[in-house]
Amino acid sequence: MQRLLVTFFILTCIISIFFCKIPNLYAQPENVEVLSYSWYVSSRGSLIVVGEVQNIGNTNLESIILKGIAYSSDTVAEAESSNIVAHSRQILPQQKVPFIMYFFPENSYYNDLNWISHGVNHIEFSVTLADGTENYQYHYLEIFNDVSYINSNRVFMVTGRVRNTGNEVAGKLWIVATFYNSTGSVIATDFSDYLSPDMLEPGETTSFTLTSIAAIPELVNEFTDLSSEITAYELVIQTEAPIIPEFPEWIILPLFTFITGISLILIKKIPSSVVNFQNTSETINLVSE
Repeated sequence: MQRLLVTFFILTCIISIFFCKIPNLYAQPENVEVLSYSWYVSSRGSLIVVGEVQNIGNTNLESIILKGIAYSSDTVAEAESSNIVAHSRQILPQQKVPFIMYFFPENSYYNDLNWISHGVNHIEFSVTLADGTENYQYHYLEIFNDVSYINSNRVFMVTGRVRNTGNEVAGKLWIVATFYNSTGSVIATDFSDYLSPDMLEPGETTSFTLTSIAAIPELVNEFTDLSSEITAYELVIQTEAPIIPEFPEWIILPLFTFITGISLILIKKIPSSVVNFQNTSETINLVSE
């Protein structure tokens, strides 16, 4: 009986320490915050919202999916968007990522968007999915020599290069850009196609080009007019490989079984005579031979 209690005590300690190392992977919508957004009306009459969310938690997020409800100038709920995905995966704590949200006539509660002509009071956002993950993207990638300018067509442009500074091959890279005005609000976004070559060897570099108009073709004229209002931008590198696990799930059961087995072997080697429980105390004294 005494040996059984000691075994239970040691295993409890092992389990407590072990599971503290496993990340919390439940849904975490409360760790997503919409920082700013801007809205536009396209030539087709649809409402388009460009915004930015931030992971304000302490855990990586696999992806962020959200939707919004648009309110008219007299604060009446008029339309609800479909779910949209922010433009990044494996979002690190405190990382910011942009999104684009559409409101079409079929999203309107009354099957039309005529109310937009009188203005939009605000967009109410809700996060529908933000699951934690132990994965994170290969982070030995750096952007350098990036420059911005407005070209002859009055389009805001960003060009630069990406370097693989690590020891592994990075595959299928693309760049996400967020453009801000003087108040720090998001007014445009863009994301590149996969960069060439598909696989970037250690030490290799490749180039990219982004614009303020390419992501939303319906707003080419509007974003061209906004080029002069862009005062800052942020760039985020995305890659599909390698995706690195902080704590691989496949190792959990074998490691736990191994630790438990070693503990049981050690317990069996402890003579029962060395375990002395004092009935008048809550402490357990292990007396050496």
